[in-house]
Amino acid sequence: HCSPASIEYWDDFYDDRRNPYDTLYGYEDFRPVLLNFMRTQKVTDRGKLRVLHAGCGTSNVTQGLWQDGFRDIMNIDFSKVLIELMEKKWQDSADNAMSEEEGAAMRQGLKWRDMDLTDLSAFSGGAFDLALEKFTLDAILCEAKDDATDPRGNAVMRELHRVLAPSGVFISVAWGKGRREVLLRSGGLFDVECQQLPGEASQRPLAYFCRKR
Repeated sequence: HCSPASIEYWDDFYDDRRNPYDTLYGYEDFRPVLLNFMRTQKVTDRGKLRVLHAGCGTSNVTQGLWQDGFRDIMNIDFSKVLIELMEKKWQDSADNAMSEEEGAAMRQGLKWRDMDLTDLSAFSGGAFDLALEKFTLDAILCEAKDDATDPRGNAVMRELHRVLAPSGVFISVAWGKGRREVLLRSGGLFDVECQQLPGEASQRPLAYFCRKR
């Protein structure tokens, strides 16, 4: 029985999956929080933000970001099966775009790489203005005894800090509470604010906004 923290689990999970799959909360659920944050940061041109979408899965986040005007998105996931599936699907969408210009923009603006979030050495320091993940840290930390001291969790935060530009922001949508915030602060690497996602459900995930110090 494979753990959700293992590559074997996700390769098997995605091997025969062709339709978007999301874990309860899709882009539309955290979109208001994301766009409100953009407004508070006085971001006037989302198209110029360099975005790292970590643990992209087959969620609708990439499509949602594109529809909301983000035009430079690097999607990464440690499942090569998944990345090949999603890249082909996006290329098919670009081929069927309303115009050649839009199709070209879709092909140029989005990239897909199979990569482990604990090792982003393929990217230079300061390569991104915004990084976001949705339940990826939850999967990485699913067997952790203590989020704050977990080696893989800390490796993720060090790498995110490195690849974010000065004052860059990492947004984490997660179920993890308690010691999770200690991990996200990473001993002072990030300033962290937290809020619950909007909705009527009594149990709703949290959105952590982590600004690089």
